[in-house]
Amino acid sequence: MEQPTPNIPSPVDWSKWPGMLNKAIGAALLVLVIGFAFYHNNVENWLARYLVGYMFCLSIGLGGLFLVLVHHLFDASWSVPIRRINEHMACLLPWMALFWIPIGIFAPDLYAWMSIVDNPDHALAAKQSPLPLFTIPGFYISSALCFIIWWFIPRQLRKLSLEQDKSGSAECTFQMRKFSFIGIFLFAFSLTVAALMWMKGLQHAWFSTMYGVYFFAASVWTTLAVVYMTVMLLQRQGILEEVITGNQYYYLGTLFL
Repeated sequence: MEQPTPNIPSPVDWSKWPGMLNKAIGAALLVLVIGFAFYHNNVENWLARYLVGYMFCLSIGLGGLFLVLVHHLFDASWSVPIRRINEHMACLLPWMALFWIPIGIFAPDLYAWMSIVDNPDHALAAKQSPLPLFTIPGFYISSALCFIIWWFIPRQLRKLSLEQDKSGSAECTFQMRKFSFIGIFLFAFSLTVAALMWMKGLQHAWFSTMYGVYFFAASVWTTLAVVYMTVMLLQRQGILEEVITGNQYYYLGTLFL
């Protein structure tokens, strides 16, 4: 059933905030440097705060990637007008590797299990079998594998999407469906590994089979809110005015709730 299109307010006058994005980025970097200076005697404390912010930003990119994969897997029609928004967010994932560098450099200060050498730890030993994930080489190899997956999947889907914009070929749609079939498994694997190694690894003795699921659900939930607000703003500016109807808001709201 076609949903009524809501009344859209007048466009936002961005001229009132010239260079707002650059100023916001500069302010964020300044806060980051001040925080590091304040906690320079306690790097672990600073890293813990940095990790929380990092995982929040990462979750939006992961949520965008999931929504793109689901769009192709279920051959959804309502999400066609917002697919490019999700593709943009998913393509930010490779850039998150740059912001992961402080975590990788100071990982021994953040993760206590990396310092356990001679003292036997049953919980740590149990998590090193059958896969040696909670080892220093395993930590960095699995992290690199996650970023490779997050670079490869969005890149391929976006490449096919842009190619279809030029050619209009239905073959691109079929290829994106096939690729999403493989991509959804790689997505689930990489998200779970990242959540376990980077977040749950702070308390290596704690065991949970649902931690990855919680992070996945929170990622998609947060992304739905971001997409909803982005669609509203773009429609308000007249960019998506001709393609957005009440259906997009209805289904985004339904998924969010």
